[in-house]
Amino acid sequence: MELKDKSNYALSPYTGYTRENWIELTAKIIAGFMQHANPKTGVLTLTGNPEETRLHRQLKNPGSFVEAFERTHMAVAAYIAATGKTTVDGYPGDIGEIFRKGMATFTDPKNPYAPNYKKGQSFGTGTVIAMLLAPEYFLKPLSKEVRKIWRVSLRI
Repeated sequence: MELKDKSNYALSPYTGYTRENWIELTAKIIAGFMQHANPKTGVLTLTGNPEETRLHRQLKNPGSFVEAFERTHMAVAAYIAATGKTTVDGYPGDIGEIFRKGMATFTDPKNPYAPNYKKGQSFGTGTVIAMLLAPEYFLKPLSKEVRKIWRVSLRI
């Protein structure tokens, strides 16, 4: 993969990658998976076989909508926290908005995508990390009802 910024082995002796390199790589990865995001629900439908990742045995529910959402949410949160931007080249929408929609979708007991919704249930670590890394994007803008549900996961 060709990067705009050159590697710098003096600054990063093991990989040569600088902060800018990592941000650019993350943006490219985000642009890749965002094409699988439903703009109305925030649900990601990733194609392919989860066993190809070699991590499928570590996943609670490989290939599930929740696993896809949780894992990609961490990348989006790290990118937004590092750059303050909610856009990436290669995706025309607001990546933060899509994930806020997903947070609402996964906590709506009437929504078929909501995973075994139970009052007071703790949710996955990916979204909890996202709320901690970028609360101004993934906690404060949520509706009062959705924020209350997710705050249980944060224990605040």
